[in-house]
Amino acid sequence: MESGFLNNRTALLSALALVSFIVLILPYSWIAVAALILVFLLYRYKRYFILISIILAYLVVTGDEAEKIRSVINIIALGALIVLFLQNYGFITKDYPKVPAEIIRFLAFLFFTLFISSVFSIDNLSGAVSILRMAVFFGICYIFYSFIENKKTIYIYIAALFISVAVLGGSILVSLAGSGFSFLMLQGNLARFAGFYENPNYAGLLLVVSVPFLISLFFFDSFKPFKMKALLIIFLLINLIILLLADSRASMLSITLSGIFIIFTLNRPLFFKIFFSALAVFLILLFIPPVQDFISLFLRLNRISNRDYFWSTGIDIIKAYPIFGVGPDMFQKYFFTYMPSAVTRYYSSGAWIVGKPHPHNFFIFFTAENGILGFISAVYFWILFFYLAVRTLKLSRPVSKNVFIISVAVTSIGIGVLIRSFFEITGYLTYGFITRDLPFWLAYIILIFIYSRLSTGSTKGLA
Repeated sequence: MESGFLNNRTALLSALALVSFIVLILPYSWIAVAALILVFLLYRYKRYFILISIILAYLVVTGDEAEKIRSVINIIALGALIVLFLQNYGFITKDYPKVPAEIIRFLAFLFFTLFISSVFSIDNLSGAVSILRMAVFFGICYIFYSFIENKKTIYIYIAALFISVAVLGGSILVSLAGSGFSFLMLQGNLARFAGFYENPNYAGLLLVVSVPFLISLFFFDSFKPFKMKALLIIFLLINLIILLLADSRASMLSITLSGIFIIFTLNRPLFFKIFFSALAVFLILLFIPPVQDFISLFLRLNRISNRDYFWSTGIDIIKAYPIFGVGPDMFQKYFFTYMPSAVTRYYSSGAWIVGKPHPHNFFIFFTAENGILGFISAVYFWILFFYLAVRTLKLSRPVSKNVFIISVAVTSIGIGVLIRSFFEITGYLTYGFITRDLPFWLAYIILIFIYSRLSTGSTKGLA
């Protein structure tokens, strides 16, 4: 009985101490709660939680508010990745995961291209910085690649992308609410929202990678129960709402083509049902005048021809510097010299001042900056990607249904990003800018891992 009393007294004192602690830190209680949650997740999921946190730090901690701490976050995240890598593999290089020779050859050609272009640039320092930044970026990608051991790691990376989209969606909704819902019209156009990103097209780029993965989950057996499928539908609707608010036309086209490829590949009868149903609904709505006006406003059809000016500027720079280009990350310094006079009114009005000026076409951009070798690198990149994708699809089909579905999703992401690169320059080789390029490369290293494992005859972690 005395023992019970002592236990109760200890419990009571502990409870009083906890209440007192909470009262004392009440103004900062959210920090305490967040810290407790982080500690629990770290204890429960260990390395997976750290990897997800690092991906979120790279993709989410951005924008004007985070600009002051962005460099610090990048350094801390990189340090954490290196520590994790050394804990796992040490300094014995022969134990490091091997990258397919095809990838090594491409990277060697890419860095040779950048080096030659930098040598002949008027600003060698900018070229050197671009090369260093890209080398660090590919080092980060390699570390993420090295941690993939099985399907579980693949799912962790995909989950990190989904969480990033959820956080992005929250920031966009906050921006929307802060505008007082005056988003319907803005200077004759629909307003576009980017949340914590500086450019709505960057928000669309993240969705170009996440939505195909989300669509592919509908074909997993584990998501066939009604409750699981309902969750997927809800999250897909959230993704589409974010896409509409960002109003990134190139991303819309990319996601549409990615979705078509996934559904056509995995379930052709379903594809034809969806296709003809959507076509019928679209044709009906198209004959309603208010819908016509909204589509025209939403797609900004009055500004489509403006891209011709930017394309022609890039082509004029290529004509002036066809062999070695103007140098890595130097396009913006030549843009105003070669741009048509018709473009001046857009810059004087402030309508186009979002980031550095560029030709809205990756192939033109990379050729203008890196010459003929830059064009070859850009084409080489996509030939290699689809070579690996087709090989992986063939190898994975008999091994695992889920792995095959993931391979289809990554292939569709490649199709989407390729189409998008005819209208935007960011997404995969933007000189190592992590927030813009990492989503695609997370998908790509998943494909590389599957290819590397299956091409050697091993199904470890995939079957």
